[in-house]
Amino acid sequence: MVSILVRQNPYVVEEPQYRYIGEKMGGEIAKAVGIKNTRQLQYLALDVRDVFYYPFVQLKPKENLIPQLQPIWDIVASAQRYKDNMAPDNATVANRELSESAAVIFLTSVLLKLKQENEEVYNKVVEALENSDIERQQREQEAKEAQQKKEGQKTQQQGSGQCQTGTPQQIQQIDKAINDAAARSINKVREFVEAEKEIERIINMIKTAGKQAGVHGRSRLDQRELEQLALNTKVRELLKYLSETKILSLVASKLNKYEQQTPELTGITKGSKLENVLPSELIYPEEEFYRRWVEGQLLLYEKSKQEKKMIYVLLDISGSMSGTKELWSKALALSLLIKAQKFRYQYCYRFFEFTTSEKVCIPPSDVEKEFVTIASIGVGGGTDITSAILKALDDLKGVKGVMKTIYLITDGEDEIDVKKVADKLAETKSFLISIMVEGDNPSLREVSIKYFSVELTPQGILDIVKI
Repeated sequence: MVSILVRQNPYVVEEPQYRYIGEKMGGEIAKAVGIKNTRQLQYLALDVRDVFYYPFVQLKPKENLIPQLQPIWDIVASAQRYKDNMAPDNATVANRELSESAAVIFLTSVLLKLKQENEEVYNKVVEALENSDIERQQREQEAKEAQQKKEGQKTQQQGSGQCQTGTPQQIQQIDKAINDAAARSINKVREFVEAEKEIERIINMIKTAGKQAGVHGRSRLDQRELEQLALNTKVRELLKYLSETKILSLVASKLNKYEQQTPELTGITKGSKLENVLPSELIYPEEEFYRRWVEGQLLLYEKSKQEKKMIYVLLDISGSMSGTKELWSKALALSLLIKAQKFRYQYCYRFFEFTTSEKVCIPPSDVEKEFVTIASIGVGGGTDITSAILKALDDLKGVKGVMKTIYLITDGEDEIDVKKVADKLAETKSFLISIMVEGDNPSLREVSIKYFSVELTPQGILDIVKI
């Protein structure tokens, strides 16, 4: 098959490692576009990969190629032409995995755009990719030109004539169609590169929370997982929001000031200390309240220094949470994950709408999978707050020796079963912090140790994370 690039070793693309990479890239492109994974497609993928990988590459003169290879040359040339627009900071240079992904996305996009918008040019490209005899034809032309050169004949004009694939107008139309498709495709690649870099930055920020400066985590996601994430619409919306608000960076920098040295809440007991009384005790009539106070029967929060803690997030993903509410709430959930990493707290979560998802607990050393889940989850359905809280409290029944705090993030205003929730909180010695996203729920206020009715701002997240 024919490489469009001038290579010091022309046979390097036939080495086992190159063949494996080419087959893998060609397979992804072929599957997405609906064409055969030919060796010429693999050569094209490797050429574009190397355009992105190396600081500088040289293309063979276009006039030295047989006519059928002209559209292939145009594609590789367009990748080189728009390379700087794709990654101004040279993100793909010397990054093998990122260069491979970028090449696959670029070529897939170019071919699909041609397929949809210019069938004639698309067919010319596919014919070249599927022509198993194209290497022989190119070698015959090269041999002929070499012989002519040896005999002292002028080959420039003849070669140029052989390169024609039609009239000058037709050639210009082919060039324009491929260039236009490439120009729009490179924007998609740029978005992918920026998204992937941001994903790795965020995962690194979460993993290294609380570590010494200069210590860097490494994502355990493989390149294809990162690629799928970077192309996920939900993830990209969240990345844009996080980038614009800079909330995770703010949280990471502020947490160093929030070392908890004051006595911590560790459970629930009975007594008469009014500053520790549970909000639920305030619903009693005045006489009953004072009787319980005199007899030492008021439910109180226990306070002592406690190192082991658990953050348990209940994240509302009902339909009403779509838009900015969803993005802000996910940013809060990730901010609490950073806090858990910082102070070595256990971190668990459930999503809920009318139904509640399974509980997930994240080991401190492995956050990638859960970042993926939180970032990519969609919204929809109704809301059942009581059921979600009770399921979370069931999870916490057997957890001993740990301060357990549930962070409920919701915009639901339906009344909860106050008695059931209050009794279960007391039974499990757990605390509830309610975050109302642009709304109010008086019944939640009754059973919550802290209750926030928040504005969707970075400061709103910081106020919650620091407690």
